[in-house]
Amino acid sequence: EQYCDRSLRSPLGHGTVLRYLLRPSRARLLLNHDVTQGRRGDPGRVIRDDLRALRDIHIRRLRDPARNYEARLAYLQGDVPGAVRAFRESTQQFAQLGLLEEAARERFALGCLLEGEVGARMRASAQAESLAIGIVNPRAMLHSSYPEILIDTGF
Repeated sequence: EQYCDRSLRSPLGHGTVLRYLLRPSRARLLLNHDVTQGRRGDPGRVIRDDLRALRDIHIRRLRDPARNYEARLAYLQGDVPGAVRAFRESTQQFAQLGLLEEAARERFALGCLLEGEVGARMRASAQAESLAIGIVNPRAMLHSSYPEILIDTGF
């Protein structure tokens, strides 16, 4: 926390790239910590400032840099259909931008939420895509990004 705050207050902290790197990283860390500590209360409270800052970042072509966090929050609040919808949108956005790792990770998470053969095919496809682009352990990547989904679904 101390390093992130100092970085954001530094002259470089006003730049889009550093903010786009720091805000999602910190949001993921804080939300993961909340999940591993037992998910007490509103999960949005721990990342509210980071989400607000992410929505204020204007990156050409990236319409909604906070969309995957909205998917996580929906899931953590029990809104699985909302999470599925947000993961679909996030996956599509990352794929359109050519962000293959992010798209595959989102698709794997989405596959965990979908039941039956559709979910199984999506997980297998996302895992194959991740391996093809050099992700050594797609499951570990998903666990570091969405521990609540792997904890709850067992995938």
